[in-house]
Amino acid sequence: MNGTGVSPADLGNGIQTLPIVIRYLTPTAVGVVGVSAVTAAVMSSADASGLAVGSIFGRNVYNAVLRPKASEQEVAWIIRLSIVGFGIAAATIAIKVKSIMILYILCADLGYVLTWPQFVCSLYLDTNAYGTIFGITVGILLRIGGGEYLLDFPPPFNYPGGRNFPVKSFAMALTFCTTVVTSYFMKWLLINEYIPSRFDVLKVKKRKEKSFEAATELKSPRMQFYVS
Repeated sequence: MNGTGVSPADLGNGIQTLPIVIRYLTPTAVGVVGVSAVTAAVMSSADASGLAVGSIFGRNVYNAVLRPKASEQEVAWIIRLSIVGFGIAAATIAIKVKSIMILYILCADLGYVLTWPQFVCSLYLDTNAYGTIFGITVGILLRIGGGEYLLDFPPPFNYPGGRNFPVKSFAMALTFCTTVVTSYFMKWLLINEYIPSRFDVLKVKKRKEKSFEAATELKSPRMQFYVS
Protein backbone atom coordinates (compact mmCIF):
# COMPACT_ATOMS: atom_id res chain seq x y z
CA MET A 1 0.00 0.00 0.00
CA ASN A 2 1.14 3.56 -0.66
CA GLY A 3 -1.42 5.42 1.48
CA THR A 4 -4.13 5.30 -1.17
CA GLY A 5 -5.23 1.71 -0.61
CA VAL A 6 -3.78 0.57 -3.95
CA SER A 7 -0.83 -1.82 -4.17
CA PRO A 8 2.09 -0.75 -6.40
CA ALA A 9 2.02 -4.22 -7.96
CA ASP A 10 -1.58 -3.64 -9.08
CA LEU A 11 -0.45 -0.48 -10.81
CA GLY A 12 2.42 -2.27 -12.56
CA ASN A 13 4.95 -0.38 -10.45
CA GLY A 14 6.28 -3.15 -8.23
CA ILE A 15 9.76 -1.62 -8.26
CA GLN A 16 8.50 1.03 -5.80
CA THR A 17 7.53 -1.54 -3.15
CA LEU A 18 10.73 -1.27 -1.08
CA PRO A 19 10.82 2.58 -1.02
CA ILE A 20 7.15 2.68 -0.01
CA VAL A 21 7.70 0.12 2.76
CA ILE A 22 10.63 2.12 4.11
CA ARG A 23 8.66 5.37 3.86
CA TYR A 24 5.39 4.31 5.48
CA LEU A 25 6.11 1.23 7.61
CA THR A 26 9.31 2.22 9.41
CA PRO A 27 10.31 5.14 11.67
CA THR A 28 12.19 7.99 10.03
CA ALA A 29 15.53 7.09 11.63
CA VAL A 30 15.24 3.45 10.52
CA GLY A 31 14.27 4.57 7.02
CA VAL A 32 17.32 6.83 6.75
CA VAL A 33 19.63 4.05 7.91
CA GLY A 34 18.01 1.55 5.55
CA VAL A 35 18.25 3.80 2.49
CA SER A 36 21.85 4.67 3.38
CA ALA A 37 22.77 1.00 3.71
CA VAL A 38 21.20 0.13 0.36
CA THR A 39 22.90 3.08 -1.33
CA ALA A 40 26.29 2.17 0.15
CA ALA A 41 25.95 -1.45 -0.97
CA VAL A 42 24.96 -0.45 -4.50
CA MET A 43 27.76 2.10 -4.83
CA SER A 44 30.33 -0.36 -3.47
CA SER A 45 29.31 -3.00 -5.99
CA ALA A 46 29.22 -0.47 -8.82
CA ASP A 47 32.70 0.85 -7.97
CA ALA A 48 34.20 -2.62 -7.77
CA SER A 49 32.55 -3.73 -11.03
CA GLY A 50 33.67 -0.60 -12.89
CA LEU A 51 37.25 -0.90 -11.67
CA ALA A 52 37.34 -4.61 -12.52
CA VAL A 53 35.99 -4.10 -16.05
CA GLY A 54 38.36 -1.20 -16.73
CA SER A 55 41.37 -3.13 -15.42
CA ILE A 56 40.51 -6.24 -17.43
CA PHE A 57 40.12 -4.24 -20.63
CA GLY A 58 43.24 -2.17 -20.03
CA ARG A 59 45.55 -5.03 -19.03
CA ASN A 60 44.18 -8.14 -20.72
CA VAL A 61 42.93 -6.60 -23.96
CA TYR A 62 44.71 -3.31 -24.67
CA ASN A 63 48.11 -4.04 -23.13
CA ALA A 64 48.27 -7.79 -23.78
CA VAL A 65 46.78 -7.87 -27.30
CA LEU A 66 46.49 -4.47 -28.95
CA ARG A 67 49.60 -2.64 -27.68
CA PRO A 68 52.04 -4.91 -25.80
CA LYS A 69 54.63 -2.11 -25.66
CA ALA A 70 52.29 0.47 -24.13
CA SER A 71 53.66 2.42 -21.20
CA GLU A 72 52.16 2.25 -17.72
CA GLN A 73 50.83 5.79 -18.04
CA GLU A 74 49.10 4.95 -21.32
CA VAL A 75 47.53 1.83 -19.82
CA ALA A 76 46.39 3.84 -16.80
CA TRP A 77 44.60 6.34 -19.07
CA ILE A 78 42.99 3.50 -21.02
CA ILE A 79 41.72 2.04 -17.74
CA ARG A 80 40.26 5.42 -16.72
CA LEU A 81 38.53 5.88 -20.08
CA SER A 82 37.25 2.31 -19.97
CA ILE A 83 35.70 2.89 -16.54
CA VAL A 84 33.93 6.01 -17.85
CA GLY A 85 32.72 4.25 -20.99
CA PHE A 86 31.46 1.14 -19.24
CA GLY A 87 29.91 3.30 -16.52
CA ILE A 88 27.89 5.24 -19.09
CA ALA A 89 26.81 2.00 -20.76
CA ALA A 90 25.79 0.49 -17.40
CA ALA A 91 23.85 3.63 -16.41
CA THR A 92 22.02 3.59 -19.76
CA ILE A 93 21.04 -0.06 -19.31
CA ALA A 94 19.90 0.59 -15.72
CA ILE A 95 17.68 3.47 -16.88
CA LYS A 96 16.21 1.60 -19.84
CA VAL A 97 15.52 -1.75 -18.13
CA LYS A 98 12.30 -1.76 -16.12
CA SER A 99 13.14 -4.50 -13.60
CA ILE A 100 16.28 -5.57 -11.80
CA MET A 101 15.23 -9.20 -12.24
CA ILE A 102 15.62 -8.79 -15.99
CA LEU A 103 19.26 -7.77 -15.47
CA TYR A 104 19.84 -10.84 -13.27
CA ILE A 105 18.37 -13.07 -15.96
CA LEU A 106 20.43 -11.44 -18.71
CA CYS A 107 23.64 -11.76 -16.67
CA ALA A 108 22.95 -15.44 -16.05
CA ASP A 109 22.16 -15.81 -19.74
CA LEU A 110 25.51 -14.33 -20.81
CA GLY A 111 27.35 -16.38 -18.23
CA TYR A 112 25.80 -19.59 -19.50
CA VAL A 113 26.19 -18.86 -23.22
CA LEU A 114 29.60 -17.14 -23.28
CA THR A 115 31.51 -17.59 -20.02
CA TRP A 116 30.76 -21.23 -19.22
CA PRO A 117 32.27 -22.67 -22.46
CA GLN A 118 35.42 -20.56 -22.01
CA PHE A 119 35.72 -21.64 -18.38
CA VAL A 120 35.53 -25.33 -19.31
CA CYS A 121 38.02 -24.87 -22.16
CA SER A 122 40.50 -23.05 -19.94
CA LEU A 123 40.46 -25.88 -17.39
CA TYR A 124 40.41 -29.01 -19.54
CA LEU A 125 41.43 -28.09 -23.10
CA ASP A 126 44.33 -26.37 -24.82
CA THR A 127 42.46 -23.50 -26.45
CA ASN A 128 43.86 -20.12 -27.48
CA ALA A 129 42.83 -16.54 -28.12
CA TYR A 130 41.74 -17.14 -31.70
CA GLY A 131 39.29 -19.82 -30.66
CA THR A 132 38.00 -17.66 -27.83
CA ILE A 133 37.34 -14.69 -30.10
CA PHE A 134 35.58 -16.77 -32.75
CA GLY A 135 33.61 -18.71 -30.14
CA ILE A 136 32.36 -15.61 -28.33
CA THR A 137 31.46 -13.95 -31.64
CA VAL A 138 29.41 -16.97 -32.72
CA GLY A 139 27.73 -17.15 -29.31
CA ILE A 140 26.75 -13.47 -29.36
CA LEU A 141 25.34 -13.68 -32.88
CA LEU A 142 23.33 -16.82 -32.15
CA ARG A 143 22.02 -15.44 -28.85
CA ILE A 144 20.99 -12.14 -30.41
CA GLY A 145 19.38 -14.11 -33.22
CA GLY A 146 17.05 -15.69 -30.67
CA GLY A 147 15.79 -12.31 -29.45
CA GLU A 148 14.84 -11.47 -25.90
CA TYR A 149 11.19 -11.18 -24.99
CA LEU A 150 11.97 -9.62 -21.60
CA LEU A 151 13.36 -6.60 -23.45
CA ASP A 152 10.68 -6.65 -26.16
CA PHE A 153 13.41 -7.50 -28.66
CA PRO A 154 11.97 -9.77 -31.40
CA PRO A 155 14.20 -12.55 -32.76
CA PRO A 156 15.88 -11.61 -36.07
CA PHE A 157 16.20 -15.32 -36.94
CA ASN A 158 13.34 -17.79 -37.04
CA TYR A 159 14.59 -20.84 -35.15
CA PRO A 160 12.53 -24.02 -35.59
CA GLY A 161 9.93 -24.25 -32.85
CA GLY A 162 9.80 -20.53 -32.16
CA ARG A 163 9.96 -19.70 -28.45
CA ASN A 164 10.18 -23.41 -27.57
CA PHE A 165 13.55 -23.75 -29.29
CA PRO A 166 16.44 -23.97 -26.74
CA VAL A 167 18.31 -20.94 -28.07
CA LYS A 168 20.57 -20.56 -25.04
CA SER A 169 21.74 -24.17 -24.97
CA PHE A 170 22.15 -24.16 -28.74
CA ALA A 171 24.28 -20.98 -28.63
CA MET A 172 26.32 -22.36 -25.69
CA ALA A 173 27.03 -25.65 -27.48
CA LEU A 174 28.13 -23.93 -30.69
CA THR A 175 30.23 -21.45 -28.72
CA PHE A 176 32.07 -24.37 -27.12
CA CYS A 177 32.50 -26.27 -30.42
CA THR A 178 33.66 -23.15 -32.29
CA THR A 179 36.19 -22.31 -29.58
CA VAL A 180 37.69 -25.81 -29.58
CA VAL A 181 37.75 -26.34 -33.36
CA THR A 182 39.13 -22.88 -34.14
CA SER A 183 41.79 -23.13 -31.43
CA TYR A 184 43.15 -26.47 -32.61
CA PHE A 185 42.90 -25.48 -36.27
CA MET A 186 44.84 -22.25 -35.74
CA LYS A 187 47.35 -24.10 -33.58
CA TRP A 188 47.91 -26.63 -36.39
CA LEU A 189 48.33 -23.86 -38.96
CA LEU A 190 50.84 -21.98 -36.82
CA ILE A 191 52.89 -25.01 -35.77
CA ASN A 192 53.20 -26.27 -39.35
CA GLU A 193 53.96 -22.70 -40.48
CA TYR A 194 51.12 -22.55 -42.96
CA ILE A 195 50.64 -19.12 -41.40
CA PRO A 196 53.92 -17.22 -40.93
CA SER A 197 54.73 -16.13 -37.40
CA ARG A 198 54.60 -12.47 -38.41
CA PHE A 199 50.87 -12.86 -39.07
CA ASP A 200 50.27 -14.30 -35.62
CA VAL A 201 48.70 -11.09 -34.35
CA LEU A 202 47.73 -12.48 -30.95
CA LYS A 203 51.17 -14.09 -30.41
CA VAL A 204 49.67 -17.50 -29.67
CA LYS A 205 52.68 -19.47 -30.91
CA LYS A 206 55.15 -17.29 -28.99
CA ARG A 207 53.18 -17.64 -25.77
CA LYS A 208 52.93 -21.39 -26.27
CA GLU A 209 56.72 -21.62 -26.64
CA LYS A 210 57.23 -19.57 -23.48
CA SER A 211 54.83 -21.81 -21.56
CA PHE A 212 56.69 -24.88 -22.77
CA GLU A 213 60.04 -23.40 -21.73
CA ALA A 214 58.66 -22.52 -18.30
CA ALA A 215 57.29 -26.04 -17.84
CA THR A 216 60.62 -27.54 -18.93
CA GLU A 217 62.50 -25.32 -16.49
CA LEU A 218 60.15 -26.35 -13.70
CA LYS A 219 60.87 -30.02 -14.37
CA SER A 220 64.65 -29.55 -14.25
CA PRO A 221 66.44 -31.15 -11.25
CA ARG A 222 67.72 -27.83 -9.95
CA MET A 223 64.26 -26.24 -10.03
CA GLN A 224 62.76 -29.29 -8.35
CA PHE A 225 65.35 -28.92 -5.60
CA TYR A 226 64.35 -25.29 -4.98
CA VAL A 227 60.63 -26.11 -5.13
CA SER A 228 60.97 -28.96 -2.67
